[in-house]
Amino acid sequence: MYLAAVAQGYFYTPATLGGGEKSFANIGVAESGLMKSGDVATVDNRRATYVIRGNETSVTVTGRSKRDPSKAVVLTLDMSKEKEKRVSVTYERW
Repeated sequence: MYLAAVAQGYFYTPATLGGGEKSFANIGVAESGLMKSGDVATVDNRRATYVIRGNETSVTVTGRSKRDPSKAVVLTLDMSKEKEKRVSVTYERW
């Protein structure tokens, strides 16, 4: 949920202050609250690889296990939905 909170902060922050100005189109690792270790949209640590994808109204962070790449956790934040339905977390093959 930390990532969702950080992403919402980015969404609402004006571009002049380094935010998305009501868009996730340019969100990357630095803006998502993760430590950069790959390209702008990818982060690796010893347990997983995380990929961040954003568009105008939503951002998705997928964490894929390094031990078993078929296992993943997907966090989606969709600002076009009602407030209580914006965040979803799904688990693949857990």
